[in-house]
Amino acid sequence: MNDIGDFILEVLKGVVILLIWGWILYLLGYVVLWAFTLGRYPKGPKTQRQNNLVSGVGLLFLIVLWFGLAGYNNFVQPS
Repeated sequence: MNDIGDFILEVLKGVVILLIWGWILYLLGYVVLWAFTLGRYPKGPKTQRQNNLVSGVGLLFLIVLWFGLAGYNNFVQPS
């Protein structure tokens, strides 16, 4: 029974990683790259390397946004 539970847990973990990395971060990175390059990138057929690059840019943008908001909220004095 423990092997079946481990298998189900691994499948669920893979699905969550695929949804976050392959869908949410990819769409965020796509929009960021498209906006910064004025629509020039990403174009053409998608490759795995390009998908990882776009998802990585989405993750980087999310981290920078998170730290920016945290820094802003830390230094703004309440009225």
